[in-house]
Amino acid sequence: RDSISMGIYFSMYEWVTKSLLAPHQTKADLTMAGVAFAGGLAGITLWFATFPIDMIKTKIQTDNLQSPAYKGMMECFQKVYQANGFKGLYKGIAPCLLRAVPANSVTFIAFEAASKALVSKGDLMKKYRLF
Repeated sequence: RDSISMGIYFSMYEWVTKSLLAPHQTKADLTMAGVAFAGGLAGITLWFATFPIDMIKTKIQTDNLQSPAYKGMMECFQKVYQANGFKGLYKGIAPCLLRAVPANSVTFIAFEAASKALVSKGDLMKKYRLF
């Protein structure tokens, strides 16, 4: 779940940030609002793509150990789909998305701020030959 979701997550973030910039601009020109927007969209995309897998994982993790309702992931998927159709695979996604937008916006704001700080500190250290 995580390897797929992280690929989707960072790809979407990069695509949105590049889409927000004019051809002559670089990521350094991106506004905080642009970073927040791209991070929020990346979070939404991640959860839409991986929510069914996460929901099945959670159902298996919280299953009764003495008399489990599911023998494995495929059986869990089949039972959820048979009982509720495609909608059943996304039951509970709304609160997840409401949390995803601010959480991922702040994550990328912090990431970009830290990246800029590290780059400027690195430039300063090179200038004075500190490393």
